[in-house]
Amino acid sequence: MAGAALSALLATVVQLHALEELVDRPVALFFASQRDATLVHIARFLTDFGKAYWFIVPAAALFILFRFMWKNPLYASRSLFVLTSVASTGIIVDVLKVVFGRARPELLFNQDIFQFFFFRFGHEYNSFPSGHTACAVAAGVALALIFPRYRSLALAGAAILACTRFITTAHYISDVMASSMIAVVVVPIIQIVFARFGFPLSEREASMDPPRHRLAAKMIGTPLKARSIDGAVMRASAPTIVGVVIAVTIMAVCGLAPNLALIEWQEGSLPDYQPVLEWWLWLSLYACLGFGALTWACQRKLRPI
Repeated sequence: MAGAALSALLATVVQLHALEELVDRPVALFFASQRDATLVHIARFLTDFGKAYWFIVPAAALFILFRFMWKNPLYASRSLFVLTSVASTGIIVDVLKVVFGRARPELLFNQDIFQFFFFRFGHEYNSFPSGHTACAVAAGVALALIFPRYRSLALAGAAILACTRFITTAHYISDVMASSMIAVVVVPIIQIVFARFGFPLSEREASMDPPRHRLAAKMIGTPLKARSIDGAVMRASAPTIVGVVIAVTIMAVCGLAPNLALIEWQEGSLPDYQPVLEWWLWLSLYACLGFGALTWACQRKLRPI
């Protein structure tokens, strides 16, 4: 096993080095000359969907709903698995960006800089590996593992988002390949850790009631239908109104993500860009607090007894 792992590591290093020497520069220069092409415009629109918050925010929201409202350990565990996969892969890649300090393609176009500057900080020197690709591929692999029937769709979506990074000349091909390999290695390791601690990711594992490990039982809970108070079986689904209010609350709390996306879009699209007004941000905060209080009140009033 150790020999196979070392062989795979050596093959990966050789492949990335070959891409760097033979493919990265000509492909980057080609797409730089095609900036007005339709394909590049489409890639520019799609590439922002590879940012971590497009995966972490929905996964966190679903985990909260399945864990505390709908009492579904299987889907709570699946949501947590996607969240952990994307976050872990993203953290690893962010650390490697600083370690390798590779110059981005824009420095190749403007200053003919095409090399690594190890332990170099700054946006211009964190090209390797690609963070967007890491998050997209990690999410795609995680979804493919928990929903095998739709694995082709999940992996195809991840591949499309990965390709947008070198089409838009934000990264080199070797950056994208390295991130994809990291995600493909990290996500199955997280799956093994989940299995070790009894977090169910399949219907068969979820049929073991309660979860086999104390940590899993605390994190994802037990099915609502299996819990009782004073001998009375609790209802299997939460009241509809509480579910709706919870969903609205989570969307309000997570409103920072679309706000950030809007700001970035305005910065890149509007020449006379003006920052989001401060009163709007404060209004969003008060809305979050208001929805949270309303949710808490409704949940207490409609709690099954």
